[in-house]
Amino acid sequence: MKKPKALEEAGLPFREEYMRSVPREEIQQTLKELFQLPEPPTALLAGNDIVLAEALKYVNARRIRIPAELSIIGIDDAEFAHIYNPPITTITQPIADMGKQAAKTLLSSIEEGGESVPIIYRFVPDINRGESVKTL
Repeated sequence: MKKPKALEEAGLPFREEYMRSVPREEIQQTLKELFQLPEPPTALLAGNDIVLAEALKYVNARRIRIPAELSIIGIDDAEFAHIYNPPITTITQPIADMGKQAAKTLLSSIEEGGESVPIIYRFVPDINRGESVKTL
């Protein structure tokens, strides 16, 4: 896997062993494995609210202090993130805009007989700053 540009620009190491994608029922075990590494992670980016909820269950059960011992950011802006103590920093994606563009693209493809060239659209996310990250 190629080193992400953001890590490269920040001069941070890329630790491929930290990159995981597992089904919900394997999240707790995967977190256990990550935190048993000789150099456990100090930050976690939860790709969706399910992963965030499982991660928060894990850190609560083990009394891992956020953000003193582990910084956490969630993607999807889960409602419970704002009532957690400390409030969790989240990233919100403009899902309404994304859905509208997807529908436009699909309709355009249908009208053109499915012969259109794939186009990449980039949408700007928002960050909802909580208190779950040491520095941001």
